Amino acid sequence: MMSANNRNKRLSSFETYAQAIAKILNLIYTLDQLSQYYDLNQISTQYLNEPFTPISSQKIANYFGGQYDKIPSLVQQTQYDPVALVTKAYQIAQQIQPDVLNSIASMYGVEPQIVKSLQVYLQIAQVLPKIVNNQSVQVTSNTQYTASPNVMKNY
Repeated sequence: MMSANNRNKRLSSFETYAQAIAKILNLIYTLDQLSQYYDLNQISTQYLNEPFTPISSQKIANYFGGQYDKIPSLVQQTQYDPVALVTKAYQIAQQIQPDVLNSIASMYGVEPQIVKSLQVYLQIAQVLPKIVNNQSVQVTSNTQYTASPNVMKNY
């Protein structure tokens, strides 16, 4: 009786990890797109006192034993304006528990500096809406997107 119960528990935590890994890859992909619009290193240094180190989602996928060519199907391809991307990154980050990140990292032997970078990704995703919310965002194509204060409510 006990062993079946343990197996179920392990399975559900494995599913939790699999979902968390997909979310982490989604977050990396989303922030990679955002780096076209924002200087993430400047934001990270200014708001988090941490350097922002871009991570290749291919490298992360390799850690978790995923084939990179399968990632685009895991990742919701989003071609949004920057404000929507910020919102998406924030929503993903809200769903990733820091302890899950640490558990996965130790389970898969992810290098500590990469774990640190992933934590910075998480923090940036959580701080970006505050930065973007009350300002017009200058985008590289010289188009201006103005974030309305209730942008979060629309999603």
